[in-house]
Amino acid sequence: MHAVQSRMPFTATTVTRKGGFVELAERMGELTQLRSMLSTCLAGEGGVALVTGAVACGKTSLMNVFARDV
Repeated sequence: MHAVQSRMPFTATTVTRKGGFVELAERMGELTQLRSMLSTCLAGEGGVALVTGAVACGKTSLMNVFARDV
């Protein structure tokens, strides 16, 4: 199992809307890690990602952007 944890200390995730799409600031590392794990799974190796972090640090926004991209 891999944990994708937001950095601490944190500031609220900056969310901007461009053309109706949400973009995250300062979350490229987490998105890259999730995309890498997805590639590994698509290659036939299973895995689990656990997204953790403090309240209101952007976990749901992170997963919404990841889901949109895949």
